[in-house]
Amino acid sequence: MASTPLLYDVKVFDDRTGHVLGHLVSINEDGIEMLSDQAIDSTGENYFSIENILDIEPGKKALFTAICDACKADDEVIDLYHVHLLFTHTSASVDELAHQMH
Repeated sequence: MASTPLLYDVKVFDDRTGHVLGHLVSINEDGIEMLSDQAIDSTGENYFSIENILDIEPGKKALFTAICDACKADDEVIDLYHVHLLFTHTSASVDELAHQMH
């Protein structure tokens, strides 16, 4: 998953609960990489959203579904996971974010 690291702090949410799951590290047309303080379930498709930093209106989120491709505990920081999510469905907002930020 080659992409450019972000200069923004973009939160990733569980779209069903609204809880913050992590912080976006990179995004491309295939999926995202994020850092999380919790392991992400790797069985099945999950619903997520990310802050839409391209939208001027605060609080707007971009929705997507994804499967967890990898969730690896950090070697140096306790309770920190490197998570790779592969998109299964994306909203137009996610597609635009991936295009603009890649």
